[in-house]
Amino acid sequence: MGLGDGAYWLGNLVHDYLAYLFVIGVYFLLLGVYEVSFITPFLPLMISIYLCFGMALLSYAYLASLLFSSANQVYKLLPILNYFFLFLLSAVLDMLLSKTYPDAHAFTQLFFMLISPFYLLSQAMKHMPQTMGMLDQSPLDAFMGE
Repeated sequence: MGLGDGAYWLGNLVHDYLAYLFVIGVYFLLLGVYEVSFITPFLPLMISIYLCFGMALLSYAYLASLLFSSANQVYKLLPILNYFFLFLLSAVLDMLLSKTYPDAHAFTQLFFMLISPFYLLSQAMKHMPQTMGMLDQSPLDAFMGE
């Protein structure tokens, strides 16, 4: 008697994703209310990126939780591991290898894309203007007035 494992985890995933959608909805609502002009051309693509990022982030968190024996370990170690190994290491390798070793750079990009939703988000935001055909302008350039 009771709820099966699959139904339990699917229900939790749906609940977590709906909570994420609420937060992202408030974020985009505030962008619309305050008329943030340098983001407006990228809004449809940003919405799709954040929708995909939410599911990737939740999947990553659920899978990462399987590596630990208690929730306290996850709360203590996962943010540190994410920051030092998935954020800093990927940024440093990206800067060092991009110009000098293109083959190694391609490998590290693929590696980090497979294991880190944060790296995927940063790459999606970085290449958003090229995706939309705006090669000469990025949101940061538009913000800075360049």
